[in-house]
Amino acid sequence: MAVVITPYCTSTFNNLPGFEVAGPKFDAVDGKTIITDIMTPLFRKHSIEKVLGLQLLHQHFQLNSGERLVDFNGTLVPIIPEGGQESNLTTTVWGLEHSGDRFQLQPLEFMLNSGNTDLDEASPWNDVNFQKFVASNQSFFLEYSAIVKKLGVEGLFGFARYPGDGFPGRVEVGVGRTNINLSPAQVCEYIPGLA
Repeated sequence: MAVVITPYCTSTFNNLPGFEVAGPKFDAVDGKTIITDIMTPLFRKHSIEKVLGLQLLHQHFQLNSGERLVDFNGTLVPIIPEGGQESNLTTTVWGLEHSGDRFQLQPLEFMLNSGNTDLDEASPWNDVNFQKFVASNQSFFLEYSAIVKKLGVEGLFGFARYPGDGFPGRVEVGVGRTNINLSPAQVCEYIPGLA
């Protein structure tokens, strides 16, 4: 069995559950324990914890045909890339689907590249580098898939690019068709009702 990265498809994003469905499902299966006791050791066993993390797969709104959800410095907005703009985007969130004898990593969300070509080309998430990463870590993806199947949590988690040491977490706040990511401290300070 092989793990492949599929081309982006808007309908794959639109088929994600809403947060109001994904959040309670995470709680019902004790997702925090799954992450702490099962997934963290798995990521460390394969030495990928500094490249990928887990993401609760969800969406806050439907995208129109051709749109991609793109992170611009912590604010995610839907855009339709035009005239080669796709080359300025890097995938930040992937879903994983098992289909027949293939495992498919599906790009779901993106971010604007840094603008520094040398830095962007050296990034582990650059398309060429990430393809190599996936090819050399097939055993991780296969073991991960077997675990989520055994736990009955297929489709609950996806992968997100590792945000760096000391990342405090973030809280997504939806405003229309925009997601604004706040730090936990910002939420406590400015939106106490969400804390």
